[in-house]
Amino acid sequence: MSIKTPMEIGYIDPAEVRDGHLERLDADIVWSFQDDFGHYLRAMRTERGLSLRKLSERVDVSHTYLVRLEAGDKAKAPPMELLVQLSEALSVDPREMLTRAGFLFRVRDDAGGQDLADLEFVAVVLSEELRPATLRPSALPYISPQLKLEWVEFARKLAHHPDPRGLLERLLREAREVEES
Repeated sequence: MSIKTPMEIGYIDPAEVRDGHLERLDADIVWSFQDDFGHYLRAMRTERGLSLRKLSERVDVSHTYLVRLEAGDKAKAPPMELLVQLSEALSVDPREMLTRAGFLFRVRDDAGGQDLADLEFVAVVLSEELRPATLRPSALPYISPQLKLEWVEFARKLAHHPDPRGLLERLLREAREVEES
């Protein structure tokens, strides 16, 4: 068994987690209290000028629960779904939020988390719909593991967006506008 942080795992959809297990990687989820998580959460909130009440409204939890999180309540792990919501409300990478909160993944060595990332990456970039015009299959071994994880994460986020075509069109239009100005 090897231990991986959420940053090493890639995009994590809380819906993939069942009874403390991440099915996609056949990984058990491990939580250990992190002394600095409350300070981190408070710093992210105050940097963005949000009160506890305003943040609690955005993520639909009581402000007293957020007070306990910021104070370092270590009774039990905060729900992963809440941490993802907090990361979105605070514009923080959800993997960073999960890592700071103390989540780790115990991956079976034969499950090969990196091998799975490679398989997912190949499935995404060699698909007829998404394959970049200049990408040659012979170049795949030379692409960094981090870039592969980012491609797969991008594809998952795009698949979960309510209007993926509209999103891409808007982003490309904005990029052209920046280039022209």
